[in-house]
Amino acid sequence: MASLDLQDISKRYSNLAAVDTLSLSIADGELVCLLGPSGSGKSTLLRMIGGFEIPSSGKILIDGVDVAPVPPDKRPTAMVFQSHALWTHMNVWENIAFGLKLRKFSRDEVAAKIARVMELVGLTGYEKRHPSQLSGGQQQRVAIARSIVLEPKILLLDEPFASLDQHLREHLREEVRQIQRQLGITTIFVTHGQDEALALADRIVVMSKGKIEQVGTPDEIYARPQTEFVAGFIGVMNLVSATVSGGSLAFAGEALSAPVADGLATLAIRPEDWKVGEGAGLKATVTRTVNLGAYVLADVALPDGTTVKVHLDKARAVREGDPIEIGIGPFALYRDNMVIHRS
Repeated sequence: MASLDLQDISKRYSNLAAVDTLSLSIADGELVCLLGPSGSGKSTLLRMIGGFEIPSSGKILIDGVDVAPVPPDKRPTAMVFQSHALWTHMNVWENIAFGLKLRKFSRDEVAAKIARVMELVGLTGYEKRHPSQLSGGQQQRVAIARSIVLEPKILLLDEPFASLDQHLREHLREEVRQIQRQLGITTIFVTHGQDEALALADRIVVMSKGKIEQVGTPDEIYARPQTEFVAGFIGVMNLVSATVSGGSLAFAGEALSAPVADGLATLAIRPEDWKVGEGAGLKATVTRTVNLGAYVLADVALPDGTTVKVHLDKARAVREGDPIEIGIGPFALYRDNMVIHRS
């Protein structure tokens, strides 16, 4: 459909930089998730792409054409908001047809386009219903249909499932991914839910304080976080202060090879990366367990008093207060928010 290039985009409100000199390229047909906590700038960035916010500086290039000065209704984009924003006095057919009529398509063209998009979002037969007669998930499907029926080059979704329950969110995100693949439409999806981003995206853009922390595939973001912020934000990560001296990392009485400059560092290790079992090395105590279905997540107190989270096999019968041995598996070290070593 289209490629998107953001070049040194900024958005400032007085002395606050909501988006700070950000550059990003998105390929034709790619689904990219903007992921970050509240206030990270992800929705502001999306709104600038859609034309609902004016950049303080920078360029927004769609297929090489700068659309930064172009109003929303003249851009080759369509946006789906968190609120469904459907007209309550119109039925489903009329809601979807509204934009097509403004563009002066013939009645036959409107009917054909609506029939196709209704089938695509799984709402065939609901044309005469009003929004009040639809569930939240069905209303959001109508909002998506209303956007894609205009055949935009780029589809923008701003936390469209935030108001829905977990099961429905999971179901709809799979449907959105399937629709996006069928249409081959370049899509940018804003979310603060890491599970949503990991499940949906070709690439994830992790943002913090108006800047990009890391861009990568879901596997890259999870397995090789480049900053301490990303390490702590994506998934569950144990982040523990440790000291490096003479190429060795001292942690809980263990000495680990760490060929980096001496000084304080943050040791990062995933709960699933601990070695567990007799002879693993560190004698510890289970202080809390949570059964998460496929595995048990345990809080484990180490000899020096540090508590870490460890994945345990469900077959391993453990209770609070039980002794356990764990050993350090793959880990990373961070200093000044940047990765400095991986084991």
